Amino acid sequence: MLTAVIVGSLCSGFILLLVGFLVWGMWREKKLKQYAKDNGDPTVGWIVQANNNLYKKGTADYPAFVLISPDEETAIDEEYMVGLAERLNAMKGEETDDEDEESVSKFLMAETFVPGKRFKVPKSLSEGSKLYIVHIWVFHEHLPDGKLTRPNVMCYVVWDDPKAWVITRPYLTRKGSHRKRDAD
Repeated sequence: MLTAVIVGSLCSGFILLLVGFLVWGMWREKKLKQYAKDNGDPTVGWIVQANNNLYKKGTADYPAFVLISPDEETAIDEEYMVGLAERLNAMKGEETDDEDEESVSKFLMAETFVPGKRFKVPKSLSEGSKLYIVHIWVFHEHLPDGKLTRPNVMCYVVWDDPKAWVITRPYLTRKGSHRKRDAD
Protein backbone atom coordinates (compact mmCIF):
# COMPACT_ATOMS: atom_id res chain seq x y z
CA MET A 1 0.00 0.00 0.00
CA LEU A 2 2.80 2.40 0.92
CA THR A 3 4.59 1.57 -2.34
CA ALA A 4 1.46 2.44 -4.35
CA VAL A 5 1.23 5.81 -2.57
CA ILE A 6 4.92 6.54 -3.25
CA VAL A 7 4.63 5.52 -6.91
CA GLY A 8 1.44 7.58 -7.26
CA SER A 9 3.12 10.59 -5.67
CA LEU A 10 6.15 10.24 -7.93
CA CYS A 11 3.92 9.98 -11.02
CA SER A 12 1.90 12.99 -9.93
CA GLY A 13 5.08 14.94 -9.24
CA PHE A 14 6.50 14.01 -12.64
CA ILE A 15 3.28 15.08 -14.38
CA LEU A 16 3.26 18.41 -12.52
CA LEU A 17 6.91 18.95 -13.42
CA LEU A 18 6.21 18.17 -17.07
CA VAL A 19 3.20 20.50 -17.18
CA GLY A 20 5.27 23.22 -15.50
CA PHE A 21 8.05 22.78 -18.04
CA LEU A 22 5.57 22.99 -20.94
CA VAL A 23 3.95 26.13 -19.51
CA TRP A 24 7.39 27.70 -18.99
CA GLY A 25 8.37 26.80 -22.57
CA MET A 26 5.21 28.36 -24.00
CA TRP A 27 5.70 31.50 -21.88
CA ARG A 28 9.35 31.78 -23.02
CA GLU A 29 8.40 31.29 -26.67
CA LYS A 30 5.76 34.00 -26.38
CA LYS A 31 8.30 36.40 -24.84
CA LEU A 32 10.88 35.71 -27.58
CA LYS A 33 8.30 36.29 -30.31
CA GLN A 34 7.15 39.50 -28.61
CA TYR A 35 10.77 40.67 -28.35
CA ALA A 36 11.17 40.21 -32.12
CA LYS A 37 7.95 42.08 -32.77
CA ASP A 38 8.76 44.95 -30.40
CA ASN A 39 12.44 45.36 -31.33
CA GLY A 40 12.67 44.03 -34.85
CA ASP A 41 12.87 45.97 -38.06
CA PRO A 42 10.32 45.12 -40.72
CA THR A 43 11.85 43.52 -43.80
CA VAL A 44 11.07 41.08 -46.56
CA GLY A 45 12.10 37.45 -46.28
CA TRP A 46 12.45 35.59 -49.57
CA ILE A 47 11.54 31.90 -49.38
CA VAL A 48 14.50 29.58 -49.83
CA GLN A 49 12.68 26.56 -48.43
CA ALA A 50 9.40 26.22 -46.54
CA ASN A 51 7.44 23.48 -44.85
CA ASN A 52 4.97 22.05 -47.38
CA ASN A 53 2.07 22.66 -44.99
CA LEU A 54 2.53 26.42 -45.43
CA TYR A 55 1.33 26.08 -49.02
CA LYS A 56 -2.03 24.78 -47.76
CA LYS A 57 -4.71 26.64 -45.83
CA GLY A 58 -4.47 25.90 -42.17
CA THR A 59 -4.09 27.23 -38.69
CA ALA A 60 -0.85 25.57 -37.59
CA ASP A 61 2.38 27.53 -37.91
CA TYR A 62 5.57 26.10 -39.43
CA PRO A 63 9.21 26.98 -40.03
CA ALA A 64 10.93 28.09 -43.20
CA PHE A 65 14.31 29.28 -44.44
CA VAL A 66 14.25 32.79 -45.85
CA LEU A 67 16.82 35.05 -47.43
CA ILE A 68 17.05 38.53 -45.86
CA SER A 69 19.22 41.59 -46.25
CA PRO A 70 19.78 44.58 -43.96
CA ASP A 71 20.15 46.70 -47.11
CA GLU A 72 16.64 47.91 -47.92
CA GLU A 73 17.22 48.19 -51.68
CA THR A 74 18.53 44.63 -51.85
CA ALA A 75 15.75 43.39 -49.56
CA ILE A 76 13.04 44.53 -51.98
CA ASP A 77 14.80 43.56 -55.22
CA GLU A 78 12.40 40.75 -56.14
CA GLU A 79 14.16 39.54 -59.27
CA TYR A 80 17.55 39.30 -57.56
CA MET A 81 16.30 37.82 -54.28
CA VAL A 82 13.98 35.24 -55.86
CA GLY A 83 16.70 34.14 -58.26
CA LEU A 84 19.28 33.82 -55.50
CA ALA A 85 16.84 32.04 -53.16
CA GLU A 86 16.15 29.49 -55.91
CA ARG A 87 19.88 28.97 -56.56
CA LEU A 88 20.58 28.54 -52.86
CA ASN A 89 17.73 26.05 -52.50
CA ALA A 90 19.13 24.03 -55.42
CA MET A 91 22.40 23.64 -53.48
CA LYS A 92 20.66 21.69 -50.70
CA GLY A 93 22.08 18.19 -50.52
CA GLU A 94 24.42 18.72 -53.45
CA GLU A 95 28.02 17.62 -53.17
CA THR A 96 30.44 20.11 -54.63
CA ASP A 97 34.08 21.06 -54.53
CA ASP A 98 33.12 24.69 -53.88
CA GLU A 99 33.44 25.40 -50.14
CA ASP A 100 30.85 28.18 -50.19
CA GLU A 101 28.23 26.08 -51.94
CA GLU A 102 29.01 23.18 -49.61
CA SER A 103 28.43 25.40 -46.56
CA VAL A 104 25.02 26.48 -47.92
CA SER A 105 24.13 22.86 -48.64
CA LYS A 106 25.00 21.79 -45.10
CA PHE A 107 23.06 24.67 -43.53
CA LEU A 108 19.92 23.85 -45.53
CA MET A 109 20.20 20.13 -44.79
CA ALA A 110 19.81 20.81 -41.05
CA GLU A 111 16.03 21.09 -41.23
CA THR A 112 15.43 21.16 -37.48
CA PHE A 113 14.06 24.59 -36.62
CA VAL A 114 16.51 26.61 -34.55
CA PRO A 115 14.88 29.95 -33.66
CA GLY A 116 16.91 32.88 -34.91
CA LYS A 117 19.66 30.76 -36.47
CA ARG A 118 21.37 32.74 -39.20
CA PHE A 119 23.82 31.86 -41.90
CA LYS A 120 25.74 34.63 -43.64
CA VAL A 121 25.67 33.94 -47.37
CA PRO A 122 29.24 33.89 -48.68
CA LYS A 123 30.09 36.94 -50.81
CA SER A 124 31.03 34.67 -53.70
CA LEU A 125 27.36 33.65 -53.90
CA SER A 126 25.77 36.99 -52.97
CA GLU A 127 27.63 39.15 -55.47
CA GLY A 128 29.02 41.11 -52.53
CA SER A 129 25.64 41.88 -50.92
CA LYS A 130 25.19 41.34 -47.20
CA LEU A 131 22.66 38.52 -47.02
CA TYR A 132 21.56 35.92 -44.52
CA ILE A 133 19.59 32.71 -44.68
CA VAL A 134 17.59 32.50 -41.47
CA HIS A 135 15.26 30.10 -39.74
CA ILE A 136 11.92 31.83 -39.44
CA TRP A 137 8.65 30.90 -37.81
CA VAL A 138 5.78 31.51 -40.24
CA PHE A 139 2.37 32.28 -38.80
CA HIS A 140 -0.44 31.06 -41.08
CA GLU A 141 -2.55 34.02 -39.97
CA HIS A 142 0.07 36.38 -41.46
CA LEU A 143 -0.17 34.86 -44.93
CA PRO A 144 -2.50 36.23 -47.59
CA ASP A 145 -5.38 33.78 -48.05
CA GLY A 146 -4.07 31.78 -45.07
CA LYS A 147 -1.37 30.04 -47.09
CA LEU A 148 1.95 30.74 -48.77
CA THR A 149 1.18 32.09 -52.24
CA ARG A 150 4.07 34.49 -52.75
CA PRO A 151 7.84 34.04 -52.98
CA ASN A 152 8.23 36.13 -49.83
CA VAL A 153 6.94 36.81 -46.35
CA MET A 154 6.94 40.02 -44.38
CA CYS A 155 8.99 39.61 -41.22
CA TYR A 156 10.62 41.23 -38.23
CA VAL A 157 14.36 40.86 -37.61
CA VAL A 158 16.52 42.22 -34.81
CA TRP A 159 19.70 42.75 -36.80
CA ASP A 160 22.05 43.30 -33.87
CA ASP A 161 20.87 40.27 -31.88
CA PRO A 162 21.77 37.07 -33.73
CA LYS A 163 19.91 34.94 -31.17
CA ALA A 164 16.63 36.82 -31.53
CA TRP A 165 13.84 35.03 -33.33
CA VAL A 166 12.92 36.14 -36.83
CA ILE A 167 9.14 36.00 -37.18
CA THR A 168 6.58 36.82 -39.81
CA ARG A 169 4.32 39.82 -39.62
CA PRO A 170 1.00 40.40 -41.35
CA TYR A 171 0.85 41.75 -44.87
CA LEU A 172 -0.68 45.18 -44.73
CA THR A 173 -3.06 46.56 -47.27
CA ARG A 174 -2.19 49.82 -48.97
CA LYS A 175 -4.98 51.51 -47.04
CA GLY A 176 -3.53 50.56 -43.65
CA SER A 177 0.13 50.54 -44.57
CA HIS A 178 2.73 53.01 -43.49
CA ARG A 179 5.13 51.25 -45.85
CA LYS A 180 3.67 51.12 -49.34
CA ARG A 181 5.88 48.18 -50.32
CA ASP A 182 4.11 45.85 -47.86
CA ALA A 183 1.21 45.32 -50.23
CA ASP A 184 3.45 44.66 -53.24
